[in-house]
Amino acid sequence: MKKTPSNTQVIQEKTSSAEDQSKKTSQEQERLQTLEQIQEDLEATQDKYFRLYSEFENFRKRATKEKLALIENASEGVLRKLLPIVDDFERALEALQPGNENSKAVQEGMHLIHEKLVHLLQQEGVQSMSLDKGAAFDAELHEAVTKLPAEDTNMQGKILDVVEKGYLLKEKVLRFAKVVIGAVMTKRDYYEVLSVERNASPEELKKAYRKIALKYHPDKNPNNKTAEEKFKEAAEAYGVLSNPTKRQRYDHFGHKGVHGAENREAEKNVEDVFTQFNDIFGGKNSPFGQFFGQGQQHVRKGTDLRIKLKLSLQEVAHGIDKKIKIKRYTSCKACGGNGAKNGTSFGKCDTCNGTGQIRKIAHTMLGQMMTTAPCDICQEEGRVIHTACTTCKGEGRLLREEVLTLQIPAGVKHGMQLSMTGKGNVPIRGGVTGDLLILIEETPDELLKREENNIHYNLYISFLDAALGSEIEIPTIGSKVKVKIPAGTQSGKILRLRGKGIKAINSYSKGDQLVHVHVWTPQQLTKEEHEALSSLKEASNFIPNPSKKERSFFDRVKSFF
Repeated sequence: MKKTPSNTQVIQEKTSSAEDQSKKTSQEQERLQTLEQIQEDLEATQDKYFRLYSEFENFRKRATKEKLALIENASEGVLRKLLPIVDDFERALEALQPGNENSKAVQEGMHLIHEKLVHLLQQEGVQSMSLDKGAAFDAELHEAVTKLPAEDTNMQGKILDVVEKGYLLKEKVLRFAKVVIGAVMTKRDYYEVLSVERNASPEELKKAYRKIALKYHPDKNPNNKTAEEKFKEAAEAYGVLSNPTKRQRYDHFGHKGVHGAENREAEKNVEDVFTQFNDIFGGKNSPFGQFFGQGQQHVRKGTDLRIKLKLSLQEVAHGIDKKIKIKRYTSCKACGGNGAKNGTSFGKCDTCNGTGQIRKIAHTMLGQMMTTAPCDICQEEGRVIHTACTTCKGEGRLLREEVLTLQIPAGVKHGMQLSMTGKGNVPIRGGVTGDLLILIEETPDELLKREENNIHYNLYISFLDAALGSEIEIPTIGSKVKVKIPAGTQSGKILRLRGKGIKAINSYSKGDQLVHVHVWTPQQLTKEEHEALSSLKEASNFIPNPSKKERSFFDRVKSFF
């Protein structure tokens, strides 16, 4: 007969089964936690590996780049020394006389050596600049050794001749090309143009002009630019010398006295004192008269504008194009800036007879002395306005609001002054425009402090981070980076981040970021924290024992500088 289990046995079996099940569940949870911990450790290790790999790759690329730059710079000096040898070869080849058998053999040998030398330079990345006559002058590639008058106006400011070839080393100028550039031809003396004496009579002037005009007339010289220029030159000279007023002004002031109203503004000069002695010194045609015969031009200068421009540390470090709105006097377009209606309503000043100066003769014990003073009527202009411009009321300028783009280079400093030429005020009735002066004001950053081109940052870390080591993210200019705090870091340690400072203005060098480490000591502790720290108080590793490697604050400052 089968024995039936009692209630007590059933309860015990159920209890045992529940305990086994709970035990299995607990073990399963422990295994899952262990797997999760392993997974986290694996991911952390992978992150660390990838980070180290990236840092190594960056270091390798940077080292390779620096190595190539070092090699290139090292060879640059040698290559530059070879260029004069190439020049000598080319000069020798040009100087050899053709037809001589000996010179022909020497020429072939020199050609061979020259080709090898040029090929060697080309292999090193040296290329000669291709320059043609008539090419535009480029200050970044060319060096102007002299200027020569260019008869063709199209050649003014262009290259007339190449004195010494220029060379490039991988897009970098190894040697500037020395060139001759065309300059604006100066006007010849009008008496010289007509081939007459300075005291020539009106009839002699007319006869000389007629002779030149018949010789160089365009109808007799079709498609002849030179003849056309000489014809125009003679017509211009006769047009001035045949007019008694213009001739007198030309004899006194030269070309400036007859071309442009602005050239009629004569400043006080030494000639004013010696004018009355012309008879003694032989008149204007004498050496004294020619020396003192031409005054200086009086040119107005507009006032400068000054502004303050506030820049953040980020803007100073990287440079920025800033748009600003300013009010300044600009030239009136209705009258062209001269203040007269339609730009032409002018007349000669009767008070100063168009000279801009009032001459007065005083009787002294030494005789008659002449003095000059600026004309108050025309304000030294030599002309007066008959009808003023209705737009600018005769001033020749208007106050306008203008938007300018300021190109601020990287590396500017607080207190530095930049200037934009010609962006100031236009003077009354024309002249040289003033400049815009920009005073830089650097706004202090909350975290980063600038010292010249270096950046300073105070990093506060806990006692545990200093003892155990850590990796902390800190701000730099424009980004954030992680810095590694080695285990056992002492307060006052300075970490240097190379190249994380500010770029020097007009240079490629950059400053560093200096991270000042400060260990933060807790000021309040809980009971548990106090007990935990007290238990470590007598531990040997917590007793200060600085070695010789541990430098004082003053030693660190001394080594830094």
